[in-house]
Amino acid sequence: MRTFYKASCNRTMAFFLILLNLLPHGVLAQSDTTIYFHEILEWDESVSSIAWSPDGQKIAIGSNEDANVIRIWGFSNGGSEITNVELLYTLRGSEEAIDSIKWSPDGQKIASIDWGHVRIWDTSTGHEQIRIDTIATSVSWSPDNMQLATSEVGINIWDATTGEHLDFLNVPEEEQPKDVVWWISSVEYSPDGTRLASARPDGRIWDLNNGTSAIITNCFGYDGYLVAWSPDGNRIASHDGICDSATGEQEVSFRFGSALAWSPDGSKVAGANSYNVSILDAETGNTLGLLEGTQNTVFSLVWSPDSSKIASIEAGGILRLWGISTNLDNQN
Repeated sequence: MRTFYKASCNRTMAFFLILLNLLPHGVLAQSDTTIYFHEILEWDESVSSIAWSPDGQKIAIGSNEDANVIRIWGFSNGGSEITNVELLYTLRGSEEAIDSIKWSPDGQKIASIDWGHVRIWDTSTGHEQIRIDTIATSVSWSPDNMQLATSEVGINIWDATTGEHLDFLNVPEEEQPKDVVWWISSVEYSPDGTRLASARPDGRIWDLNNGTSAIITNCFGYDGYLVAWSPDGNRIASHDGICDSATGEQEVSFRFGSALAWSPDGSKVAGANSYNVSILDAETGNTLGLLEGTQNTVFSLVWSPDSSKIASIEAGGILRLWGISTNLDNQN
């Protein structure tokens, strides 16, 4: 039996949140630990991006229809379950589809990207605070909430309190690959804020103390655009595996093509190849489980802060939330 929760969003057509039965999905592969998954929410509403609040009690969801809004939902968080879903705010003003959403580490602001703009929103009021007119392919908050990094032909650093442009990082033209268009697809601050990792057309780690960068090729593959830091900052993951972030030495080998995310507790990496989503042990690379039920290419994976849930977004805008457990009995 499915339970439907109807929510009003000032839309001409209502949509439904679908909370599903606890159906275990999981496989054991080369590991003594099995992870079980159950789909706890499905949302078919042209979702383009999602971000969990740092306290795990809210989700920001970006849409590429209905005036390209961001909706902030609150809920009760009980381990691998969510209940009492409630719409808190609708952030309006974006002129194009919401390409990316990132919650500030202190939970007080959201940064979003729509074509030609980076916007900073107050999460307590739902009001836009700052608009930066720039093209960006990704955005990342510094751990102290004071700066934003955005990527395009290089990396721009912005004051997150004023929108002032602070710095521009780029590779000298003579060092740029000649056979591809130089366009950085993604950038992420390290957990301690001293470095940035960027992807595509090559993988690099930037030292923010002097603005220099070092290429890490072993994990990024050709033209790779995925990048994820381990929570302790000692390792970095991309298309082809996990590397030591200081030496670039590859420690774990795998191949993911469309999405990648490191769990906040540091123990797992989730990755997608088309519609196949795997959860791996971050130390060994062994498969712990699979998310079964996705129907289209998964282009985004986002863990909840407590690592008990994971969100996936598929082509076509389908959002699914999954509960995770290491105990099959918890699924009944």
